[in-house]
Amino acid sequence: MEEQTKTEKMSRGNRKKNPPIIIKTDYLGAVKQIPFLCRSLRQKCPDNEIYIVCSDHRSHTALDPVSNILKNDLERESIPLDKIHFEHYYGEGGLDIKFNINKDCFFYHESCGAISFSIDPLKFERRKLLDAIEIKKLREKYGGDSDNIILGGSLNIPEGVMLVKATREIVKQRPQTKVVLVPRKDAFEFVSAVRELSGHSNYIVVSELGILDTLYSLCDIAVVGNTWNKYNFGPGQNPLEPAFYGKPILCGGNSQESCNMHAYQGLKKTGLLRITKNAESLEEALQNPLSGEALESARTKTYNFIESMQGVADIYSEIIRIGLQNRKIPRALAESAVNFLPEKYASWKNQNKD
Repeated sequence: MEEQTKTEKMSRGNRKKNPPIIIKTDYLGAVKQIPFLCRSLRQKCPDNEIYIVCSDHRSHTALDPVSNILKNDLERESIPLDKIHFEHYYGEGGLDIKFNINKDCFFYHESCGAISFSIDPLKFERRKLLDAIEIKKLREKYGGDSDNIILGGSLNIPEGVMLVKATREIVKQRPQTKVVLVPRKDAFEFVSAVRELSGHSNYIVVSELGILDTLYSLCDIAVVGNTWNKYNFGPGQNPLEPAFYGKPILCGGNSQESCNMHAYQGLKKTGLLRITKNAESLEEALQNPLSGEALESARTKTYNFIESMQGVADIYSEIIRIGLQNRKIPRALAESAVNFLPEKYASWKNQNKD
């Protein structure tokens, strides 16, 4: 009993010295970016335990699919799991980290020990992409021997119907074409609606959770969903997932004002992303895809653009490190988080070397 009390006191003392970092995520899009923050946190805050609460914890179900997706992603990025816990933290102290979908947004609530970041900047961070062998296996699994794979990612039902209509002529002209459709939600209803329209094996619906980012690697053209104004849907799916693989991207005009605005605007400038307003313009773009020198030029510009936007994970983890010490966040550092400026952080870092 005495030994147990001593251990508890030591544990409380350690938590006081190195308070835990509590990361709370409300949706899968945020969960997919957590590995890149954790990678930086392991370097800047190596002695602090990290507790991650995924959205599915709130459902109180026995299955925990989102946490499993996150574990797999962390392992893929070679991030040690020894100080990362996938559970609620009920102890004293700790710093709560939350994410929101508002662009250029950062809040530090010093009195209650909480920080809120925009999730979008983390989507640019470097990551381990599938290699040629892994891509070949995926392509064989979903595309067979097809030499033309079109992938629609995070599609709402009307967008799925629209993509099927827009690809009918292409499938007739090129029978080897495969159209892979990944629904955003309501997978059962989506499958029912789209299968009635397609009616043959050229169309494949994939409803597995958490694999869309890797599926983009197998396609020749990516159609990014949740972006068509006509259907009054949300702020747009992350277009950087296909961009990392250099895939030509088509999307709707709703992306212009999305929470992924920096990504959409930048990719439009590089030429890798094109906006289509309706089924007719989508079909025309699919019939005339970006190719040859134009595609290679767009890819080079895209890779340079993505690289120029990287480094935000270090900004966030530095803010967290300072927050753990109950210190005031320097203005220049806060501005680099709010205004999406990794170069401003680099300047601040050079001026504040430990």
